[in-house]
Amino acid sequence: MPSLTIDSGPATGRVFILTGEPQSVGREGDVQLLDTAASRKHAEVFKLGNIFFIKDLQSRNGTFVNDARIAKDTPLRAGDRIRIGSSLLIFGKQEATQEAVEFVQDEPGASTVEIKLGERAAQVVGDATKPGTGSTMSRLFTMYEVARVLGRESTLQGVIEKVLGLAIAAVEPTYCYIFIRDEATGNLQPKAWRDPQRLKARQISRAIVNRAMQLRHSILTADAASDTRFDQSESVVIGEIRSVICAPLVARDHINGVMYLGRDAAAKSFDDADLELATAIAFQTGIALENVAIHNERRVELMGVAKTLVGAMDLRVPEQRGHGERVAAYAAAIAERLGLSREESEDVTLAALLHDIGKVGITENTRLAVSAALGQTVQGQFCHAYLGSQMLEQMTGLDHVIPGVRLHHERLDGFGGPEGLSGEAIPLIARIVAVANRFDHLVSDPARDGKPMPLNEALETVEQPGEGLDDAITHALVKAQTTGSGIQLPKLVLQEFC
Repeated sequence: MPSLTIDSGPATGRVFILTGEPQSVGREGDVQLLDTAASRKHAEVFKLGNIFFIKDLQSRNGTFVNDARIAKDTPLRAGDRIRIGSSLLIFGKQEATQEAVEFVQDEPGASTVEIKLGERAAQVVGDATKPGTGSTMSRLFTMYEVARVLGRESTLQGVIEKVLGLAIAAVEPTYCYIFIRDEATGNLQPKAWRDPQRLKARQISRAIVNRAMQLRHSILTADAASDTRFDQSESVVIGEIRSVICAPLVARDHINGVMYLGRDAAAKSFDDADLELATAIAFQTGIALENVAIHNERRVELMGVAKTLVGAMDLRVPEQRGHGERVAAYAAAIAERLGLSREESEDVTLAALLHDIGKVGITENTRLAVSAALGQTVQGQFCHAYLGSQMLEQMTGLDHVIPGVRLHHERLDGFGGPEGLSGEAIPLIARIVAVANRFDHLVSDPARDGKPMPLNEALETVEQPGEGLDDAITHALVKAQTTGSGIQLPKLVLQEFC
């Protein structure tokens, strides 16, 4: 999960989990700094879309990101250094640790309600609590919202973060944990949680989790204090836990993990309606996680096909060897600096890798055929872009990649090709590939005196207005170079073609 870790200064080593909601940083902030040089509420961290930002709250001493004082909302990426007063904080991903939860060894009890998954009607087993009061319409709306939101997510972390928010809004637990099963070991790992009142390791009933996993039942314990599975739990002894729901994340014949929700003593117990709603959310989550796995497998397959195609082209056009991989590396660095999503970044990388795939077999007859297909005269140097897009249209799963291949020689001023587009009419993916492609030609091709252009001079060149490139993208390229985040020649992945 995203976090801020105090790297130096008072309370070094302390980690603060970022929820995505606005969180203040300072002496009296949500992220508390025991630093006299920090203001009471010095800065604020918040999330927009998939990106975390930080802004200074008009502090006396200012907020610095990577040693530069910020004057406006500034996006954060993993590894960024934030200096506030004498404290240095690192923004990054905080892996769930063993301190987050503690599984309690216990024995099955009888004070439960269970829903067996896969039945046409929910079957209640054990001692039922009183029926819930949630309206059918509100529950249907909740499930519609769950399906709508999860349908947009293509990453595991994206799915579980969305599920946390939806489950908390719908079921209103005191805390919620999502455990994902590690395919290699079979063990459950806490991947995301919302537990604002946790002061120490949260105790989790291993018996309830095991039963939910083994029987594929969603389980409700309405009164934890009378449930034998919690008899040895310190949490019950001090009166913290009132009731618990554990719902497995199931898709087809595979169990991806469990969703574990609890209410503390100050809250009312969960009821049947809460159990049914949590079960439905968990079921949708299991399907979404399965779709993510399938999506990832497909992307790996596509990348393998792309590398094979590029390897074949390198054999036919040896003077271009390694060009596609370098352009892909530069484009990926630009996408990261622009804050694109993981899926968008993957599309950019694939388009950059394949952008010259149409160069195999270009002839004068080919140029005439392309001109006839587009209904306008096309210059020879643009034909391969069109031909490459035609080749990729024969493959499934590359629809979002094709514009980056077809239009990577278009220019903002309209003097590019093959279609002569200009400005915002050129898709972002094509504008990114255009910058990465131009940069690699500058630093790789022996344009002057038989030598490539020096790196700094190449960066200055791509920023010139006469290049017809997107300013924001060229700035991102320069920033990636100056911060050392991406302009590094990648290890060739096509060594088998040597």
